[in-house]
Amino acid sequence: MSKQNEIQQRITDQIIVALESGSILPWRKPWSAKSNVGYACNVISQKLYRGINPMLLSLHQNRFGFESRHFGTFNQWKKLGGIVKQRPADVRPGEWGCPIVYYNIMTKKYGDPITGIEVERNIPIFRTFTVFSVEQVLGDHLDKYRADKEIVVEHDFIDFEPAERFLANLNFDVRYGGNSAFYRVGGHIQMPHKSAFESPKDFYATLFHECIHNTCHLLGIKENYETEELVAEIGSCYLLSAINIPCGDNLDNSKSYLKHWLSHLKNDPKYIFFASAKASRCVDYLMKKSGFIVSQESEEELTTATA
Repeated sequence: MSKQNEIQQRITDQIIVALESGSILPWRKPWSAKSNVGYACNVISQKLYRGINPMLLSLHQNRFGFESRHFGTFNQWKKLGGIVKQRPADVRPGEWGCPIVYYNIMTKKYGDPITGIEVERNIPIFRTFTVFSVEQVLGDHLDKYRADKEIVVEHDFIDFEPAERFLANLNFDVRYGGNSAFYRVGGHIQMPHKSAFESPKDFYATLFHECIHNTCHLLGIKENYETEELVAEIGSCYLLSAINIPCGDNLDNSKSYLKHWLSHLKNDPKYIFFASAKASRCVDYLMKKSGFIVSQESEEELTTATA
């Protein structure tokens, strides 16, 4: 098995274990009113991680009970004057840091052995980098990156204004009425009235899900039904986390597709990579269209950080 395939298989196996445990959907982030909690970002560049990486970082956080969104490589924390804590005795070697993946497409030219004509092929390239949460790093001066130890919540009010502003800036054709939420290809998004949902967060989670479907059409992303549902599920969760809006509590839609997703994952180690990459592409498009800019961590920044 090639190095590229080993990376894909190892990460896919990790996602499968998480899904089969029934305890977590790795693309869903628990919401918190604490500062420094939310969509994972790089501590130096403050850019959001994309593709498969938010899932990997979420699984890492859940395993060790971390909350902060700030991650960095060993040398990035060293540059900031921090010291990565020694690996605890009960953590196996190689599992204290969180491996993340830089993915790109490299175009190579090959001579066709039959015709002799030179053809181009797109080759996926995966490189791994290990990052650590600020909660794994010593240094009082880094407290500004840590999650609040305690927060006083004076009321249960959650500000959904950013979601309303985000949706208004998209200027999508959203129509209300009926009992079903769906996207009509080349047409409009249909939604039940907000009052039909158990909570506002379920309403926004559902609407963002349909916005991803709409964006797949706009960007020419064509997948089978179950795969596009996975792209929409991952993309909507990424959007909610980026805007700091709670994920909905209703998991019925995700659970109904879980068997299909697991089957694809077990048969194709590339499946989750491509689905999450397409979800990130949709999120980037929507965030830029709405005025919320999402930047991608580049390989140059990661390479420089580990040099």
